Amino acid sequence: MRAQALLVVSVGLLIAAGDATDDAARKERKKLDGTWTVVSSDWENVRDKNRGTGTKVVVGKKISVQMPGEQKPAGELLIKIDPTQKPSAIDIWPVEPAKSEEAAAREPPVLGIYELDGDTLKVCWARLENRERPARFPAEPGTGQAMIVLKREKP
Repeated sequence: MRAQALLVVSVGLLIAAGDATDDAARKERKKLDGTWTVVSSDWENVRDKNRGTGTKVVVGKKISVQMPGEQKPAGELLIKIDPTQKPSAIDIWPVEPAKSEEAAAREPPVLGIYELDGDTLKVCWARLENRERPARFPAEPGTGQAMIVLKREKP
């Protein structure tokens, strides 16, 4: 009987912790909602202040990426954030036109971290095959990590 009571309390605590994480993620997602412009990127440790500049990124339930001069989005991504981790964690799944969101979410995500500071958003991620989340900013040499810096567009 005592073991069952302990199990019930433990499960209750886990559910409460999950709710707190979900609540934090919902609040953080509202802060991330909007249109962002890429201002710099660091791919494979080749800093290129012009690569991606002008690319629009619309964050909502999904991320929609629009390249400069294009009318239609170049692609969409599903994201899951966990602002309770330090640094804040982001999991990213590409959504291919032939796949449903549910099918995309069953694939392994690209693991990353993000930092929101006012109207500046930094995201750093690792290659899918690395299966290891970056530990800090900026992208670390020799790891295959990438980083992008975005600025929020004013309405």
